[in-house]
Amino acid sequence: MKAAMVGAGYGPKAVETPDFVETSRRRDSTYMPIGQDAAKPAIRARNSTAQKSLEADLEAARTRNEARGKIAEGAGKGIAKGLKPAVPPAE
Repeated sequence: MKAAMVGAGYGPKAVETPDFVETSRRRDSTYMPIGQDAAKPAIRARNSTAQKSLEADLEAARTRNEARGKIAEGAGKGIAKGLKPAVPPAE
């Protein structure tokens, strides 16, 4: 019935796949069926020793970043001390 309706000019028109799409598709690709989840990768949780090591590394990085920020702030204040405030141009 559908073929007869389309043949008579009703319904969606058949559209050919553009060349660039046809050449860009791999022939050997397979698609996952709809409604099926992808295989979950094997992810292992960290043990308590690794967790504590990670926490210590992150805490050390935070301490370093805070120290660098204070140094940069102090340097900026020291340089700005000798500068005069900018005066907007007269109109």
